[in-house]
Amino acid sequence: LKVKSKIVNGKTFVETSAGEVEVENSPEDAVNELIADGVIDTPMEFEVKTENDKVEFEFKGIEAKKLLGLFNVKLPKTVTVDAESGEVTETNRSVWNRFLNLLSI
Repeated sequence: LKVKSKIVNGKTFVETSAGEVEVENSPEDAVNELIADGVIDTPMEFEVKTENDKVEFEFKGIEAKKLLGLFNVKLPKTVTVDAESGEVTETNRSVWNRFLNLLSI
């Protein structure tokens, strides 16, 4: 995943559609935290979103599960992380993927 970010004097800046914005958490730290927490297993795409002066990182990735404990399945998932707090603010999956997730471990 590539994103234009830089650290200047200990502060992290990311490039958004509105220009460069200072954030508390770097995109790299956010995706590493998602992987460590088991939220996503394989990140695929990344986007910086700004809305009402709020910066969020949107990660599209794959969550690996075992359907009925037997079959390996890869479920696509979109996770939005607040760039300031590092907290997951939203998780999106299709209805079908939610159903498969209920049957998986």
